Amino acid sequence: MIGAAVVGNASIGRDSLRWFQDLRRPALQLPMAAFYAVGGAYYLLMGVVVHRSVTRGDRRSYRLAMAVLAANELWNATFFGRRSTRNGFLGLLAFLCPLGLLQISIIEDRRSSLTLGAYTAYVIGYDLPWTYRLWRLNPAPAERSAPSRPMPGCTSRWTVGVLVPLLCRGTWGPGTAVTVIGALDPGTRRRRPRG
Repeated sequence: MIGAAVVGNASIGRDSLRWFQDLRRPALQLPMAAFYAVGGAYYLLMGVVVHRSVTRGDRRSYRLAMAVLAANELWNATFFGRRSTRNGFLGLLAFLCPLGLLQISIIEDRRSSLTLGAYTAYVIGYDLPWTYRLWRLNPAPAERSAPSRPMPGCTSRWTVGVLVPLLCRGTWGPGTAVTVIGALDPGTRRRRPRG
């Protein structure tokens, strides 16, 4: 997400980038150059999906692709605009819904499906755990004083076939949120955030 945000939104000023660079970084954080590369690749991949949707006359996939592009820009506002790591994580959870719906809508177009599948795998395999750890390492001042709650342990093996339908079919609720967060960091009960 961050790569696409930086490449795709000229409104992200130096102050916002400085804020981002001053955050405590998770061990899995990519260097800034890699974020730029991912952002460039994202727009190329989405260009392929949009082009193929138009040439196939697939209005539904086209609309969903536009929703994904718009949701990515909205993520910029929730993360950089508000300078909130919590918003970054929760915004990414919301982003999974249009992304998952787009992935499902292009399932019969093998080229588009494989193209977008690479990005979807990146978002679920890297962006989701990364934004969660970034949030936990950089909570807002009000969050630091809140007591931490233990989370149930659960498997960290989530796939597009499990997580995205769960988020998009209206089964999202408080228990699901706890399960998803627990899956992203099953050791939460044993670790205390530094600071």
